[in-house]
Amino acid sequence: MADQTCAVCGMHINEGHAVTEERDGVTHQFCSEGCRDAFLNDQGASDQMGGMIS
Repeated sequence: MADQTCAVCGMHINEGHAVTEERDGVTHQFCSEGCRDAFLNDQGASDQMGGMIS
């Protein structure tokens, strides 16, 4: 696995140090649990709005 960037803030993540979350068959990588939680909260709001939040 190559180095990645956080799906929320764009911060560089060193290989093996990412916090991950699988959603709809896609594994998303985050620099911290806080960014993962922000992503999940945004996804929950999007799901409640029928996917209208980008």
